[in-house]
Amino acid sequence: MEQEKDGRFLKVRDFASYCAPLLALVPCVIWLLMWMLPVLTETGFNGVWLKKTGDRFLPDVMRLRVGNGRFKETFPVRYRAEFEIVTLVLDGHEHAWTGGGVVGLFEGEMYESYSAQLNGGTLSVVTRANEGPYKGDAILKQWMLQEDGHELVISNPSSETVYVHAPWYRAFFISDP
Repeated sequence: MEQEKDGRFLKVRDFASYCAPLLALVPCVIWLLMWMLPVLTETGFNGVWLKKTGDRFLPDVMRLRVGNGRFKETFPVRYRAEFEIVTLVLDGHEHAWTGGGVVGLFEGEMYESYSAQLNGGTLSVVTRANEGPYKGDAILKQWMLQEDGHELVISNPSSETVYVHAPWYRAFFISDP
């Protein structure tokens, strides 16, 4: 198929040969956007957090996701090459605790139930312990965003831990949970 343009003939296959290198870049651009978009749009609780100071039992690095009425924490398990994932329902109602003693979020204690609620920049988690020093007590743990969302403070009855958002370029060098 040929078309006349300015007294010259332009063949369709010549046009395609000019576009072929550019079309090869399309999958690369799509892959890059799929990889970078979640990293660049991390706001609020969502994203990778690095421990600045605080409780030695909490993980040094963790990834948080809040959405669809759920709170999800992913963190590396100490001394093992695996990740622990904790998901909580954020409806304020009492739920049976189905996990075991989680080292990161719940400091290795065993729980029989929890309730969790998100109010603005504060996540409140009330757990009921079935063993340990708080057996039978309701324990309030709060996750509060501070410094315009750049710091996360996790407080419980015995300690306070401060986390900071990991820089976006960290994803180029380190595989996070």
